[in-house]
Amino acid sequence: MSLPRFVAWIFLLAVWLGVATAAAGSREPQVKLDGDTVVITGEQIRRLSVHALDELLSLIPGVKAAGNHVSIRGSYKVKVLLDGMSLRDPASGGLRLNLVPFQQLRKVVVKKGGGSVAYGDDSSGGVILLYTRRMEKTRYYLEASGGKFNYQNYKANLSYARDAWGLALSGEYYYSDRFRRNYDKERIRGGLKLSYRPPGWQGTPPTLSLDLGRENRGNPGYLKYPTPHSRSRDDSLGVSLAWSEKELASSTSVTRFYSQSLNPDAGFESTLESWNLRQDLRTTLEAPWLGKLNCGVLLNLSQGRGSDFDSRQEQSYGLFAHKTVEFQVLPVSLQLGIRANFYSEYQTVLNPEMRLGWKLGRLNLKASAVKSNNVPSFRQRYFRTRTLIPNPDLGPEEGVSYTLGVSARLLKGLSGDLTLFHREIKDRISYVRGDGGVGQYRNAGRTRTQGMELALAYKPMKWLELRPSYTYLQALNLDTGLWMVGKPRHKVKVDLVLRPWPRFMLGFLYTYSSEIYTRWDNQERADAYQRLDLRSEYRFDAWRIFASVRNLLDEEYFYGDGYPASPLSWIMGVSREF
Repeated sequence: MSLPRFVAWIFLLAVWLGVATAAAGSREPQVKLDGDTVVITGEQIRRLSVHALDELLSLIPGVKAAGNHVSIRGSYKVKVLLDGMSLRDPASGGLRLNLVPFQQLRKVVVKKGGGSVAYGDDSSGGVILLYTRRMEKTRYYLEASGGKFNYQNYKANLSYARDAWGLALSGEYYYSDRFRRNYDKERIRGGLKLSYRPPGWQGTPPTLSLDLGRENRGNPGYLKYPTPHSRSRDDSLGVSLAWSEKELASSTSVTRFYSQSLNPDAGFESTLESWNLRQDLRTTLEAPWLGKLNCGVLLNLSQGRGSDFDSRQEQSYGLFAHKTVEFQVLPVSLQLGIRANFYSEYQTVLNPEMRLGWKLGRLNLKASAVKSNNVPSFRQRYFRTRTLIPNPDLGPEEGVSYTLGVSARLLKGLSGDLTLFHREIKDRISYVRGDGGVGQYRNAGRTRTQGMELALAYKPMKWLELRPSYTYLQALNLDTGLWMVGKPRHKVKVDLVLRPWPRFMLGFLYTYSSEIYTRWDNQERADAYQRLDLRSEYRFDAWRIFASVRNLLDEEYFYGDGYPASPLSWIMGVSREF
């Protein structure tokens, strides 16, 4: 039986059972659709039975996530903030999502289509805001799981509250051999949060957070160019202080990232280290003639050094303001914003933004236009590895994004969203790989990414929920007319969740991706693929027993720029919350 037919039979069986045994209760979808913004609460995360951030993000239409890599509608320029602290490494340009205490998340907000005015550079694809739990009561959480490829994962969280004080501790250990030679990964993460609410304090109390992590992994390389002894190590440290009082909110953070790459077969060893100081201050002001304005300032100091370049320091400063106007005659809202970015290495830029909303009964119409900038990392300009040549002349990207969408509550238990998006990037930063697997980051001219995103959330009865989505993407280099690497034209997701008994959950995630090019010159490609993942959970009292199977039908396929995907794998685990 083919994979699409298998999914269709599962869906028809679920509908038949639902008609036969329809139960009373809430029929609101667990994940509500609202144009370019998706909000998922902590309770919804637990009901979805996912146990890692990339698993959660992969359920969202238009979002692709695996490990530390996240893209939204084909763009990897996504900013991720954990309680206001940026998880992007200024030296490598990559994300460090292994610092996230997933079991402590109370809300996840995904903003698609850009957020440069409110959140600054490197957000042309979108912004993901992660908020951890407030320490308002004492709780404990323990989790242990194991599976194929010597998979091991252990998590522990403690939250303690007394009077005005709150304390939270978290830790995680992960290890897996995975499915290729020299592809093992070991990860250790720890975190601490301390808060104090002074008497009479209004807002979020001052909270000091410390997060650290270490990851050791093998790098097997491309199938044509294997590297059986290449190793990497990444160390991460983040310290932040966040608070809000009435109309003022502040987030101060210091992050330190260290990377080491070693390939003894090629006689190659390199290191890369960075520090980043970030201050984000926001407030609401009353301005003459303009009324209430939301404004803020962002200060950013980055320092990097590596085995192939001396220490370098760069600064950037951003000032922004935006205002929302509600019209009394029509149910229309208009948001106008602008940000001025000042750099020590580049010219000053102004990024405007306009967002329009119009509510017509059950319909919400939205349109936006956003200008953004993406700044190259130290690694892209100065770092050297076996597969990377430095390019110190690399410059920033300039992008403009447009979206037009409609979201609606069509029937009881049924909501939908349709979005048209168009994004053009000038001087796009691309990794251009040549013969021998060696490449360089370059400003690859002008690119255009446009398409359509259609998503539905359907909950016809209490125990059945269906979330299908379809993304059409056209991604071209306008100077060469060639298709961009790793961008499928068609992407389909179908997430089916069954709860035949109150304590039992069974979920199927079907994914279809059309073929992709794996080289910048379009001379190599990876075929289309279909994949089916399964996840299940049973709860009793404070215990949860869970299991998941990835690539259930053991499909062979490639992703990105030519890496093989994992064959069938499974995990089983148990958790308890006190």
